[in-house]
Order: sequence, then structure tokens, then C-alpha cells
Amino acid sequence: MSVVVREISQPVSTLYDPMGNEVGTIHGYLEFLDVRVQIRKHQLCGYYINWESHTINIDPHGECDCYPVGFYDQAIDLILQLV
Repeated sequence: MSVVVREISQPVSTLYDPMGNEVGTIHGYLEFLDVRVQIRKHQLCGYYINWESHTINIDPHGECDCYPVGFYDQAIDLILQLV
């Protein structure tokens, strides 16, 4: 058995403010976490992400109301294989 480096693509999603204005595009898991930390740090309300056909609301604690299959779940799946 040998180790191979696999190319793992990450979801690309769009962040919106409470007024429905596009804030920017999130290109990876670290950007997604950074957005959640900022929302939590400032206790912001009404921000949400559009990904594929899903709207994912982010509460003032930085928590998402849902995690559709394929939405930044690869990292968690891989980490769980290490424990």
C-alpha cells in the first residue's frame, strides 16, 4: 500500500448580509470558519449562505441551521477517521 495525494475539491458558496446583499464568495473551509467566527465575535444576525439550491442561515453564535451533504463536510469526515 502506498500513499497518494488526492485532489479534494471544496464547495464554493456565497455569503449574503441581512438585506440580501452579496458580501462575497467563500472558496474553502477556512474561509467558511472565518466568516462564522466574525459573525459570532460581533453577534451579527441575518447572515446566510447560498450553496447549490440551499439557503443556510448563520445565527449570532456562528452556528448554521443545516449542513447539507457535501457542504464543507469532508474535513469532519476525514477527522472522524483519525479518532
